Amino acid sequence: MAEINNYQLTRNIEVEIGDLRVNFLGDTTFLSAKEACDTPIHIHAVHEFQYIHSGTLQEVINEENLLTANEGELLFIPPNVMHRNAEGNCRRLVLAFTIKRIKDKGAGNNFSEYGYYCELLGKMQDAMIIRSDAIVHCIKNLMELPDLPQNGHKKILYLTMLFIRMVECIE
Repeated sequence: MAEINNYQLTRNIEVEIGDLRVNFLGDTTFLSAKEACDTPIHIHAVHEFQYIHSGTLQEVINEENLLTANEGELLFIPPNVMHRNAEGNCRRLVLAFTIKRIKDKGAGNNFSEYGYYCELLGKMQDAMIIRSDAIVHCIKNLMELPDLPQNGHKKILYLTMLFIRMVECIE
């Protein structure tokens, strides 16, 4: 894969899966760990994951646990978990998402995607390292996609696949 510098994946894209709306957001350019090491401990209401493109990142979780993510791995941080970058020499992609229920969608259907994914994501109380070739494949497809208007639908499909693959790792 060609070298990618400051690749802008997306700032805010909504994806619908049945009665579930996933909103991907944030500044998702590649960052070096050194750029973000001065980040104070913080907490937020979004699900966050950091894909380590190259190198290694150490993240302090709840001021007591240290997680180390290596190249090709994802650091998943659920909402309301205190965290900060400890140190590292890496390039990473930071992406966050929220989920909401779409009212009046799926009425009469016995299955709720929103309920299903809320239950799975609810099991995630602690930060964790995820290693998944399927997730890496989705991220690489997104990164290699030229930022052109005609590729908007492809971004939505790749983000949908990324969300599903990530949550599958929790099951």
